[in-house]
Amino acid sequence: MPHSSPARWLAVPWAVAALSATAQPLPVPADTAPTANPPIPTYKSAFEGYRPFADEKPIPWKEANETVRRRGGGAAPAAPPPKDWP
Repeated sequence: MPHSSPARWLAVPWAVAALSATAQPLPVPADTAPTANPPIPTYKSAFEGYRPFADEKPIPWKEANETVRRRGGGAAPAAPPPKDWP
């Protein structure tokens, strides 16, 4: 089982501080004027186009089975038994 020295753990905060300093944005020079206005954000609701659940009336089971039979659906045909099957 490897043993981790305390010196390694003391280096972690310094490494995090150094990496976070590189992630800071560069300052904008003072003599730079904005060239255009930014676009105005538009609001779009997450619920736009939402349709509430509508409980559909189930059809009778015989009618459902007949619909599946007419469409050719259902279980796949069984595979033939092996030749050495008794």
